Amino acid sequence: MVKHLYQRTITHNGKKVKAWYFWFLDKNGKRIRRTCGKNGKPCLTKKEAQSFIELLDDNELLKENITFNQFAINFFTESSFYIKKQKLKGYEYEAHTLKAKQRILDKFLEKFGEKLVSNITIGEIEKWVFSLPYSPGYLNRIIAVINIVLYELYRAEHLDKIIKMDKCLERKIRNKGILYPDEIKRLFPDTKEEICEVWRNKKNTDEENFTTAVLIYTILTTGMRGCEGRAIQYSQFIQKDVILINAMLNHNGERVEHLKKGNEIDKRWRIAILPEKTIELINKVQRVNQNNGENDYVFSLHGKPFSRTLLNNKFKKICLKNGINATERNLSIHSLRYTYNTMMRHQISGESLRMMLGHLNPKMTEYYDRAKITDKLPLLLQNKDVINNMWN
Repeated sequence: MVKHLYQRTITHNGKKVKAWYFWFLDKNGKRIRRTCGKNGKPCLTKKEAQSFIELLDDNELLKENITFNQFAINFFTESSFYIKKQKLKGYEYEAHTLKAKQRILDKFLEKFGEKLVSNITIGEIEKWVFSLPYSPGYLNRIIAVINIVLYELYRAEHLDKIIKMDKCLERKIRNKGILYPDEIKRLFPDTKEEICEVWRNKKNTDEENFTTAVLIYTILTTGMRGCEGRAIQYSQFIQKDVILINAMLNHNGERVEHLKKGNEIDKRWRIAILPEKTIELINKVQRVNQNNGENDYVFSLHGKPFSRTLLNNKFKKICLKNGINATERNLSIHSLRYTYNTMMRHQISGESLRMMLGHLNPKMTEYYDRAKITDKLPLLLQNKDVINNMWN
């Protein structure tokens, strides 16, 4: 096999240098380009390049001339080398996340699967991606998936250099709206009877409507995420006014014993301090399961935890019924977390608020490494009076 040397100007260690490359013809007569050098270190002299290509095995070169299908057909499945490698590095992926990435990759492979990876150009990929009828946000998801595959191709030495697409410029995302104090009082009056009146609808009983309202009020007055509030079981109560938030419902509605961005090693558990009004309302929620079993949820509908979509829809409908346009103001269950943060940030210390919301930055990560969250319960309980004054 004849290998032809040529030079290209590249950036290496921050400097512009002339590096040596070579090309050869594969069995189909197509020109294949390769870099002279390994592990990101190019050959900078012709003598180095000649020595490098003399040691190359022709058969191995031809074997490496693979298609995208051969390299990436099941790239984001549990059994793939890439996912196994990522797990060994400590990365965990939800099943729905892998499925979403694989769906995107499958679209890419429909277009480029039979193409040789050595013949790909960034221009070809960009032309295809930007012709797709999707929002900038979804196009960025596609670009992120493609970039992962391209980088792994480079690491496997199927590409001479890193090929990376730039993301689209997304439109500015609307800020989440928040509820105002007078609206909170309107939606969550003091007595069970009044709450039932506010939350009444034809599809559900008063008891079901009351349970829905108390769940939403609990999420509001503790700063929980919706997936955490929907997962609360009676076993999580450390004492009547303290909940250990140690579980959530995942995308599939399954209960997992870690919080958002957590895993089996770093669970990211935290504590919620309940105001007196929240405690009183929870005590009035009809207990469905009395056996303290594994499904003893505090809030359930027809014997099952609330679904994310159902809870959001009920919240928006009740808001609209009471003169609050949730759609126009971008209000959702997650907005309640923003509301909690806005109302509490000037009332208690930043450290206590971060601990109760579970906001982690590098300093807080170090903090959690050296102290169990339950050890800080006395500190958090010092804020009980402030919490009661704010929400009762």
